[in-house]
Amino acid sequence: MCKKKFDLDDFVVFEKHMQWGGTWWANSYPGCASDIPASWYSIFLVSSGFNSELICVYSELSV
Repeated sequence: MCKKKFDLDDFVVFEKHMQWGGTWWANSYPGCASDIPASWYSIFLVSSGFNSELICVYSELSV
């Protein structure tokens, strides 16, 4: 997306934790939920038959 929209070839992503998804690992407060459709997080979720509400809660995304 960055390359197409802004014509960028080189960029850096900063992540506090060793793995992707630091926001979900570090912020597991009660009621935490996604703000976008769950299927946007991973093609794997869709292909594995993941069945969730449109907006899912932290416990569903942290598997």
